[in-house]
Amino acid sequence: MNGQPGDRTLAGTPRRARRRVSATRNALHAWTAVLLWSAVCAAGAFGTVSLDGPFSPGNSPGCVVNQGNVVLNPGATLTLEIAGPVPCSEHDSFTVQQALTINGATLRLVLLDGYQPPPGLRFDLLDWGALSGRFGRVDIDGAELADGFTWDLTQLLVDGTVAANGPAEPVAVPLPGWALALLGALVTTAALADHRQLRHGVRPSTRQGTT
Repeated sequence: MNGQPGDRTLAGTPRRARRRVSATRNALHAWTAVLLWSAVCAAGAFGTVSLDGPFSPGNSPGCVVNQGNVVLNPGATLTLEIAGPVPCSEHDSFTVQQALTINGATLRLVLLDGYQPPPGLRFDLLDWGALSGRFGRVDIDGAELADGFTWDLTQLLVDGTVAANGPAEPVAVPLPGWALALLGALVTTAALADHRQLRHGVRPSTRQGTT
């Protein structure tokens, strides 16, 4: 950290970003990109980090652990990258030890280096002490899956995980009892008709056209 309380900047933040970061003694507000884990990690001392711009944990990929509170405002975009199943080294992880508040921010998922997740494997991207709010939009344009695969985001705001679902398996639908009975009656009727035709020297209709 540089400067005095009430007038702080983030060490390690790009120079052009530093000019747009301001803080009070108990809260920090960032309008521009925060790319280094040290920037947000150190901000735990402020109590609350409020983000209005793009934020990406680590350095493709990496982990961030914030010791205080984090607020993701509508103008914030949280980018989380996935290149494998191992947290920190192969996919991003963002942990807020106290309260994470999501005020309609955008979540952007990105697959790196052509990685395609196997079906059912869950990626733990977010962790929090307490959670409120929801994302206004989830951008998966940079996380396109193979044909037939879809993203499962149902647990994102439950335990912070996402997964890829594989192609749906064909499902055998059992016939109701009345349909089975009707089918059996039709088969029986057809068999009796063939039997009567044979008794009278008439070929069954299923055999017509043969010599």
